[in-house]
Amino acid sequence: MNEWSIMLPLLAIALAIIGYRHLAKRQPEYPNGQVIGAFTLLGGGLGGLLIIVFAMVVDALRGHFDMPLFIMIAFIVGGSAIGCLPATLCGLILAWRRCTRSWKSGGLAALMGGVASVLFTLLWTSDDVVILFGFMGALAAAILAAMVLPKAE
Repeated sequence: MNEWSIMLPLLAIALAIIGYRHLAKRQPEYPNGQVIGAFTLLGGGLGGLLIIVFAMVVDALRGHFDMPLFIMIAFIVGGSAIGCLPATLCGLILAWRRCTRSWKSGGLAALMGGVASVLFTLLWTSDDVVILFGFMGALAAAILAAMVLPKAE
């Protein structure tokens, strides 16, 4: 475990708090805390869970499945640590734009989640992992947008 595994979540939480405090003054009627908090705390872990599901499907297509539970937990915890910063950025943008639950907002969330995941992943790797993380970031952001964004009035 290196210092980045601790620093990224702390940086994401600090960014979420600063963003929330800034937006709460300007748009008190929008649930800023709910949107930003859900994306910060759940976005990366959901991405790790989606990678597990992807690996299970690939293994099932090959005719076997053999993934220990501790590996699954490691993917979720690792996804939480690595994906928290891109997820926080996505949540801040959605809250700033006052997005409501719609196809347009889900598409924006997927775009922002995918782009943020790809750009962040490019900082530490340049393999095919970038494509996988971008796709999982987009999918996780779209799922969270459908669950967390408020309904339109």
